[in-house]
Amino acid sequence: MTAENSRFTISRRRALQAGTGAAAAFALAPRGHVRAAGAEVTLRQGTNLCAAAAPDGRIAFDLVSAIWVLEPGGGAARRLTDELQDATQPDFSPDGASLVFQSYRDGNFHLWTMSADGSGLRQLTAGGRDHREPRFSPDGRTLAFTSDRAGGSYQVFVMDLASGVITQVTRDRPDVSMPSWSPDGGALVYVAGDTAIERIELSSGRISTMVDGGAESTLYGPSLGPDGRLAHVRLVGSRRDLVVGESAVTEGEDVFGFAPRWTAPAELLYTADGVVRRRSLAGGRSEVPFAAAVPVLARRDFPQRRPGVRGPEVTGIASPVCSADGQHVAFRALNALWVMPIGGEPRKVVGDGYFASDPDFSPDGRQLLYSSDRAGTADLWSHDLETGAEQRITDVEGAALTARFAPDGRRIAYQDEDGATWIADLGGGEPRRLTSPMFQPGRPDWSPDGRTLVLAAVKPYGTRFREGTSQVLRVDVETGALHYTEVLPFRSLATRGDDGPVWSPDGRHLAFVVESTAWVVPVDTAGAFTGAPRQVTTELTDSPSWRDAEHLLFLNGGELRSVHIGTGEVSAIPLELRWTPAEVVENRIVRAGAMWDGASPQLRRDVDIVLAGERIAAVLPAQDGRANLDARELTAMPGLIDAHVHWHLRGRQWGDRQGRAWLAYGITTTRSPGDPAYQMQETR
Repeated sequence: MTAENSRFTISRRRALQAGTGAAAAFALAPRGHVRAAGAEVTLRQGTNLCAAAAPDGRIAFDLVSAIWVLEPGGGAARRLTDELQDATQPDFSPDGASLVFQSYRDGNFHLWTMSADGSGLRQLTAGGRDHREPRFSPDGRTLAFTSDRAGGSYQVFVMDLASGVITQVTRDRPDVSMPSWSPDGGALVYVAGDTAIERIELSSGRISTMVDGGAESTLYGPSLGPDGRLAHVRLVGSRRDLVVGESAVTEGEDVFGFAPRWTAPAELLYTADGVVRRRSLAGGRSEVPFAAAVPVLARRDFPQRRPGVRGPEVTGIASPVCSADGQHVAFRALNALWVMPIGGEPRKVVGDGYFASDPDFSPDGRQLLYSSDRAGTADLWSHDLETGAEQRITDVEGAALTARFAPDGRRIAYQDEDGATWIADLGGGEPRRLTSPMFQPGRPDWSPDGRTLVLAAVKPYGTRFREGTSQVLRVDVETGALHYTEVLPFRSLATRGDDGPVWSPDGRHLAFVVESTAWVVPVDTAGAFTGAPRQVTTELTDSPSWRDAEHLLFLNGGELRSVHIGTGEVSAIPLELRWTPAEVVENRIVRAGAMWDGASPQLRRDVDIVLAGERIAAVLPAQDGRANLDARELTAMPGLIDAHVHWHLRGRQWGDRQGRAWLAYGITTTRSPGDPAYQMQETR
């Protein structure tokens, strides 16, 4: 079977570029899925709104990653940009005819401009560096903005709109943000290092400090009025105020951290508490109401499966790894660990109901190393594949996760809950921390000589934001020295989970996933690239693992497959694993002291809840002798839904305890807007 025969050939990036998030979900939905008709909701509040005013009083603001325009008195807002534009922080030109904004359309922030009616969309900056927070000069000929284009920290730049020439204004300042112009266009003010507001004279480059907030304050959005007065936003503790001069002019408002706009010598436009407001410095404020109609996917129709009917083939296959001889594969599925001889039947080897994850074969293929929370916290265990004997390997504070055997079989590398990487000697002794904590690093892998570890780690472009690229991090096991390598210019490893890098058995290549396809790169004994990366698959690819020096095993839409890195020939690896949904057949009657049905304004007291299998058949007034479960001291209610979780991104360390904690709070359903796909599918 070749790559072109795969059912899954669309990359995540192409899916997202196909339309809205809902459309992308539909593009990758399983067969049989029917997309329901869309609907609209009207939003009258928003989170972290940024608003700007035109000379005629019109207001532009950002909401749900789009730019909207309001008439001066408010009312129905008109949307100017679509979902793909991912546009925020608008600013009007001095004549009100144009808007400029920052857009995350291509994976970096860039500056775009358009007419105030939404026509004439034009990109102003490009490349692998960010360009943010644009502001028109008073004469409309120049833009000021911040960028990390010079490398390192963010600085202020200006762009001549006629020529497109960009000039750096500040240098070597602590991370700079939110520039704005003096009324005469001769100077810029900006936030430096979050705690100071500085002013730079464009003609001389002279810098002066206008506000020193000290260590207790965080400052946002400086804005100079027609008379030179400075307005800004100040955060101290949990209080965020609009400040003019040295005095706060708001009380009890949650002011959003963007520049207030002077609409008159004594009036400011700003955002707070989810709305747009005007404030007179003589006293008083007013709201500018808006109504923004946003399309939503109201309902999704999925094929329904009756309880007790034998389930489909399992697609929630997670973290597959090959044995050193390439003859067996271990993986996680159905809350258990499995080992399968390639071409044979899978065998459940760990399935005690606790959270077991991240299997790895010992070099001799006789042991399976994995993480389990059966002792209360996530520790490393070893399973003897011949006898079934279990041995606890670590007993450490916190968690031990994502372990790998060293080639000599005497050491293991693992990570803790904070993302630090450790080395443990199986012969005894205290584990040794090799790296400092990192933001969600990938699973480590060893060089064949055992001297180097490689893992996926994010390297931010600068210090102000966490945006950057996920790169190959090489760690010298002896010294702890770190070396980052970008896999391709301004491109990232697909995820920092199970998508590599993984080292070939002969030490000559690293394999990893970029934009849902597998790549290999030649390396030296320390993992340094000695040539250019080369793409070896064209289909949806995840979780690569080496079968031998020429073949990679990988996941494709829940199926195991293998690719020859030289020819690109792809073959399927059969995996027959099915599941049967649990079916409750017992009938019970629960006596509840009170019940809330999720809709009524009042509780129903003293009721018998009749359970027929998996359904509530009736709720009846209490009758003595009928109930077989006494809950008269409790209140029954529908299970709660936690609508935003990332269980597998940060949840391995919690393991089984996470589900029990949700149940303790009455949560019976969770929704993840983003998680490693195969682990999320398994949980589902």
